[in-house]
Amino acid sequence: MCKRQNRSNSVFDSQKPLVVLLGFTPCNLQYYRLALLHKSALVTDGNGQKLDNERLEFLGDALLQAIISDVLYKSFPLQDEGFLSMMRSKVVKREHVDELAEKIGLPSLVQGRANNNSHMYGNALEALIGAIYLDQGFDKCKQFVENQLLLRYVNLERLAKIDEDFKSKLIGWGQKQNKIVRFELIAQERQDGNRTKFHSKVYIDDTEMGLGVGFTKRQAEQNASKQALRKI
Repeated sequence: MCKRQNRSNSVFDSQKPLVVLLGFTPCNLQYYRLALLHKSALVTDGNGQKLDNERLEFLGDALLQAIISDVLYKSFPLQDEGFLSMMRSKVVKREHVDELAEKIGLPSLVQGRANNNSHMYGNALEALIGAIYLDQGFDKCKQFVENQLLLRYVNLERLAKIDEDFKSKLIGWGQKQNKIVRFELIAQERQDGNRTKFHSKVYIDDTEMGLGVGFTKRQAEQNASKQALRKI
């Protein structure tokens, strides 16, 4: 059983908002205080040691990746590794995690100063997942991700139909800028199970701008285009 803890004068003066957000009553509030503490709050402990949620964010990021991988593996039994990897990237990409944090109401609980270039709330969500794991264990952590995030705010079937067509975006940019965009298949590797891995490069006016790998030629070109778009 959880031991009743003393609460400081913070967002935890009432546990109700946190309990509603989590879907359960936490045991060790210290984990959650730390998870919702951004470094910009400039908080230190009694020894002058800086306190923030970055270590919990590291842990929560790994847990989120693992949980989403498990959910996708079971939800799409006929899809290959390339599809599952693409779907996981869509779910856990920084902008999407930021949106999830906003939807569950984290901005009202996080302590710190946000700025336009910050992923403070998405990082706090990952830290919160780390806190749940330390406080409640993996099963409860997985339940939170599935019930409080995925079931409420993520439509996996709809997300699967969203095609992030980086190749078309790159070619469209090239046309507007009077640049020549071309792709070159540089290698094919036979994998176990008679699968082939493709390696493609993309050039803009004969300058190499991206290298992509995938289990189809199109996927390799998409990944190369994505890399190139980050550079232009």
